[in-house]
Amino acid sequence: MAFELILPDGRRFLLQKDWVRVGRADDNDLVITNATVSRYHLNVYVKADGVIAENAGSQTGFFVNNESVTEAKALTHGDVLYIGNVYITFTRAGETPIRRRPPQAAASAPREGTSLYSMASQAAVKGVRSGGNTTRIIMYGALAAFVAFMVMSEDPATKEKSAPKAGSDAPLAFGLQPLPPDAFIKNHLLRSESEMRAEGKFQEGLQDYYNQNYGRARIAFQEAAEFNPQHAKSLEYLAKTDALMLDTINSAIRDAEQSYGLGQLRRARWQAAQALGVISQQIPGYARKLAQEADIEAIRRNLAQGQEESLLAIPCDQSLHKEKCNTALKILKESRRALGDEDLIKRYEQ
Repeated sequence: MAFELILPDGRRFLLQKDWVRVGRADDNDLVITNATVSRYHLNVYVKADGVIAENAGSQTGFFVNNESVTEAKALTHGDVLYIGNVYITFTRAGETPIRRRPPQAAASAPREGTSLYSMASQAAVKGVRSGGNTTRIIMYGALAAFVAFMVMSEDPATKEKSAPKAGSDAPLAFGLQPLPPDAFIKNHLLRSESEMRAEGKFQEGLQDYYNQNYGRARIAFQEAAEFNPQHAKSLEYLAKTDALMLDTINSAIRDAEQSYGLGQLRRARWQAAQALGVISQQIPGYARKLAQEADIEAIRRNLAQGQEESLLAIPCDQSLHKEKCNTALKILKESRRALGDEDLIKRYEQ
């Protein structure tokens, strides 16, 4: 069964969606251009067992058949919904509604554009018709006459003088002051695309830094500094990362030398490879090449030490710590030679 909403001017709006939004904003399904209607005033849900209306966040809420509604309300054929100064009739599609009159509670409210003079006059007339006392009639009449006199006697020149001119610094309604033209620029620094990329790379590197993945962190900090050489934080954390990596290299080489001296060749080989792995991450572009070669070597020979074997060809001349790189590489080669990998060592030395 289909349902419709009938507006005061007779227009019919067919409820074709499961969720219909009603309000003053242009992105509503049913747009009502009335100042008393909120931007998003009413939600109408069409379900298999009926239709439900619910306040969409309006402070004034809505009425159904003279009753204020504070929660979801199931609608029936002929119900009158009142939002702001607009009443809408809910009905089955194509049928004539049972009643079309707005709720009394809302109808008694002053309509948009009603002046104080007309309100006072209506109240005075109402007092006369209802047999109100003479004092009340005189009070309302005097109030209406006073307001009319003040409006008519105001000097046009005074109006022109009191009205704020366009572009002036005169205070707005309710004591609000206009924002200066450069308010946005002062409060929000405009950044170039390279600066934003640098900040993104820095945040990426910072995450790896705190996860102790110093190789990836170093690459991110380097890229951030390339995007924006003035990015002080990237340069600061790049130096911190290099210092931590150097500590790791020194510790690994020291342990490798000790293990080699004690004849613990397999341990020395592993510790030297650990030092070289950190050193390789500081050689531009070599860490990625090393990872690719390690995978290929490990698959080809079905060995877990594929990366270790690829480290035998590390270009120490390109590293930040050439002397340390040569020391670790020497321990790795001598350990593997002593373990019977002479042919492998020769292959990488050619």
